[in-house]
Amino acid sequence: MSNSIQTTSFDYNYHSAQKHGNNNYGEYVRHNIDIYNKIGGFDAVYQTSGSYDYNDYSCPSPELSLSKDGGTDRVLCIIDGLCQSDIDALQNDQEAMEELIEKINNNQIKTLADIQNYYDAINENLISAKAEFESIIDNLELSNDIDDYSECEETGLLTMKEKA
Repeated sequence: MSNSIQTTSFDYNYHSAQKHGNNNYGEYVRHNIDIYNKIGGFDAVYQTSGSYDYNDYSCPSPELSLSKDGGTDRVLCIIDGLCQSDIDALQNDQEAMEELIEKINNNQIKTLADIQNYYDAINENLISAKAEFESIIDNLELSNDIDDYSECEETGLLTMKEKA
């Protein structure tokens, strides 16, 4: 990390592989893996399907993102919801800055510099989490090829086919 925010090592829970997609966009494998660690003492959980490709609910994104649906500390979710231009604008808007600090409501984050440091740490951690995600897929010898799986009719979950 280029700033002073400390992160812990990643850990993960592998849940399943699922088939997604449709006739318009094709089918693909989405690996349901929770990757988690701490950023400055706050819980960070990364998952796939945080958004939908093509604005289509049959196509949850296979891309990893910070989870807003539970597990990630509220403080990180608030800061992750910002973009760099939002943070830049706070330099000239003391009232908006104070409102954001009040919304964050945490003693670790009291200044614009604190917000910037956490924003940078969250984004740097996402890059590391994506590399960890790929490493997990490789280490578990999973595939992204839909043809390497059979689908359970009851659950819709995918199981790797036996290698010939």
